[in-house]
Amino acid sequence: MLKGLEAKLKDTEKQFEKKLANLRSEIQGSRVAFGASISNVGNIGPYNTEITLLYRNVYFNSGSYNPATGIFTAPVRGVYYFSFSGHNMSSRPMGLRLMKNGEQMVTVYNHPAEQRYDTGTNGMTLQLAAGDQVYMRLRPDTWIHDNNNNHSTFIAPQNVHSPVPVPSWFFFPHQKRNTRRKVKEKIRGKNQRRERVRPLRAHRVDKRRQGAAQLSPRIFTAPVRGVYYFSFSGHNISTRPMGLRLMKNGEQMVTVYNHAAGNRYETATNDMTLQLAAGDQVYMRLRANTWIYDNNNNHSTFIGHLLFPL
Repeated sequence: MLKGLEAKLKDTEKQFEKKLANLRSEIQGSRVAFGASISNVGNIGPYNTEITLLYRNVYFNSGSYNPATGIFTAPVRGVYYFSFSGHNMSSRPMGLRLMKNGEQMVTVYNHPAEQRYDTGTNGMTLQLAAGDQVYMRLRPDTWIHDNNNNHSTFIAPQNVHSPVPVPSWFFFPHQKRNTRRKVKEKIRGKNQRRERVRPLRAHRVDKRRQGAAQLSPRIFTAPVRGVYYFSFSGHNISTRPMGLRLMKNGEQMVTVYNHAAGNRYETATNDMTLQLAAGDQVYMRLRANTWIYDNNNNHSTFIGHLLFPL
């Protein structure tokens, strides 16, 4: 009888260890994220052959992204979300390809369009096996640009098959007219224009979880230490430029900038994965001498959610 009990205990212990290993794998899979920009390098390309892009300016990396090769390697089987933005001087085209194990998934392509900068963005949800590799390629005879404003980005916010629900916040700057920030300030006897200190105001706020964070119409305040995902889109009539900056505690993270390009409406998008401490603040700034537009179609948006606590 004693031997039978010992055998049952050993069998129970093995089952427990197996369940614990599965739980650890699930937790590891739900805590996969990285966010990076190309960094202050200027133009890359054009080349007569395709190259893999290196995103060396890393904001957060759980360990699965290698900035030396530009390759993300899936640590566990699961469903992952990827997003990328590219910025270029449109005197030449820009062609970007999101790749999985050598196979093209989705692309952006900016055709030549006069002497101004353009932005292209895309994203996709992919099912990956452990060891699958995802990376960005620059197409032949095209180029991409980045500088210290961090326009060109590549991110994977999280394995979206997460066993732990996380709170989300959505901000809609619902403005029925153009918001134009031109602030005059006297400095050393001269009138100069500067960026307004006050962040963009969100006129409509949709909270997925009440009480999940301290929310104001202007600023997101992190309720807990963790890794967060933020995304923003701006819409403008391009008779004037639009410049948007994602800020963390007064420091610029990533940006978009639409140059003046005639009498038409344009949209630009960017996003980033950020590690925040409790109390850190994230918000959007409109650059000096630029504007943004929205109406009841809600073109111009700012969203964020907690990926996982740390």
